[in-house]
Amino acid sequence: MASLRHKQLKSGNYIWVIEYRLDGKSKTYSLGNTDRHTAQRLYHEFCAKLLDVEPGQTPDKPIDTKGERRRREAREHKAKLIEFSKLRIPDLEREYMAFSRANKAENTCEIIQQGFWKFREYADDIPLEDVNYQVAEGYKTWLLQRLNGTTTNMYHRAVKAGFEYAVKLEWLVKNPFRGVKPVRIPEPDYAVYLNEKEVAQLLSVITNEEFRRLIRFFLLTGCRRTEVALIDWRDIDLEMRTIILRASNTKTKRNRVLEIGDKLYDLLIEQGPKRSGRLFPKWTANSITVIFKKYVNLCDFGRKITVHSLRHTATVYFLKAGIDMFTVSRILGHTSVRTTETVYAHIPNGRKREAMDKLPF
Repeated sequence: MASLRHKQLKSGNYIWVIEYRLDGKSKTYSLGNTDRHTAQRLYHEFCAKLLDVEPGQTPDKPIDTKGERRRREAREHKAKLIEFSKLRIPDLEREYMAFSRANKAENTCEIIQQGFWKFREYADDIPLEDVNYQVAEGYKTWLLQRLNGTTTNMYHRAVKAGFEYAVKLEWLVKNPFRGVKPVRIPEPDYAVYLNEKEVAQLLSVITNEEFRRLIRFFLLTGCRRTEVALIDWRDIDLEMRTIILRASNTKTKRNRVLEIGDKLYDLLIEQGPKRSGRLFPKWTANSITVIFKKYVNLCDFGRKITVHSLRHTATVYFLKAGIDMFTVSRILGHTSVRTTETVYAHIPNGRKREAMDKLPF
């Protein structure tokens, strides 16, 4: 009697419509531009209402065969409606993504989105109440067959956090991902960084003076790529010699204050005759990567060097200069000094050697 169809408009956009017959006439009811799951739920809701009362039916008129068939179909649609009305993975995805965009860094939101896309690819759009420990463990195994351990843990952790949010919303009593252990990851490789000679070589091949200043900014601050791309002159106080990295632009969603040393001060003076808008307005985070790779290819470093390697390089020389690990952790914006220690524990600063020289043997 009725059918659900994905219809293309003259504009090229698609909408869902229900095509049906009533009193011998063909009719169309638009559901608008929505996802398939919502369209199916609305379709069954529409059909259940349409079939519930037969036109012309009165209490004293017996139900004929056609009327009985209509009621049977109505019951079937109502049963389907109950099934489609259950909260499902896309419902949680929409709710948790809205929460994340308001409270988390852009990069984190991207990981969460990718994690849910993969989860829907694995589990389809099943009801949340059907996601159990077995499904959660199976998702980890499924990811590991397609991705490396680190990415697997990131996506799995993102979806786990989403289900924890569902518990807070009282959509679920218990998070089915609790108890699922992450993939064991080997100790991270040492951070790849440039030595002084390599830094000089890199700067010498960069022909664009402003881009050279951009790279020197990375080396003098240890900032992340996105942080540098979004720094605004409003956040720079040359008199107080500070740069505020806004929480909205940092990975940890926390404000961070950088102190401006003499070399960085001179760089900012060179960069800022105008001193309004973004500090480096010509480049986005992605274009920085593209151009940086072009210059790196002109050098013969013998290993993979990325923009993030500049952050490692700055950190290594902070430590070699004798700055303590806690202070370096604060400069880098790590949430825990343990993160700094894990990645940079191999960097010699002379103190271990001094301690070993004091042995009486």
